[in-house]
Amino acid sequence: MSGTNGHQPGFRIPEKTARLVFEGDMAGAEVVVRLQPIPLHAYLELQSKAGTDIWGAIADFVDIGLVSWNIEDGDGPIPPTAEGVLRADPMVGRTVFFEWLKAVVNPPAPLPETSAGTPIPAGRSRRSSRKRSAS
Repeated sequence: MSGTNGHQPGFRIPEKTARLVFEGDMAGAEVVVRLQPIPLHAYLELQSKAGTDIWGAIADFVDIGLVSWNIEDGDGPIPPTAEGVLRADPMVGRTVFFEWLKAVVNPPAPLPETSAGTPIPAGRSRRSSRKRSAS
């Protein structure tokens, strides 16, 4: 099917999200993250920055990857913003950031058809998700 100018319409990368579900110390935490579209240069920059400026990398991640979460502290819900992440326990910010880095390059199989989000147990890979979800 051709567009009005005679060429094929381009492929538009669909928006994809996932819901990270944590176990252990963060059991009950649910974090919705954006998986697509994430510009490759932004992802690689965040990955590199994580080794030298972790808090700067996390603040940048919040801007491009964090959609929502159910994280609270003694004062109530913590907003999923850069300021909120800085208010959260350091383990929370680091854990969410590194699990998102993994999820972007190793999403659940299959990716959801809508942006409603697919749960990804934190720390599991695509291969282990496939094995666990096969029925």
